[in-house]
Amino acid sequence: MPIKLNRGEEIIAQWEKEGKAQVMDSPEFLEMMSKIGKDMEKARQDYRRRAALSWRDASKTLLTS
Repeated sequence: MPIKLNRGEEIIAQWEKEGKAQVMDSPEFLEMMSKIGKDMEKARQDYRRRAALSWRDASKTLLTS
């Protein structure tokens, strides 16, 4: 007797019954993902700017013993 190894369909059906499944290609979802991408790009730019300023300030510091 064959054994079913892939339970994906059962899990998806269970999620739909519990209300946990959602459509990932809806206009709302795509808009949300676009906004998240823009926010992440702003965060990366801010991090790079702060790192560059930190390196610049560190290069101006003289260490004495």
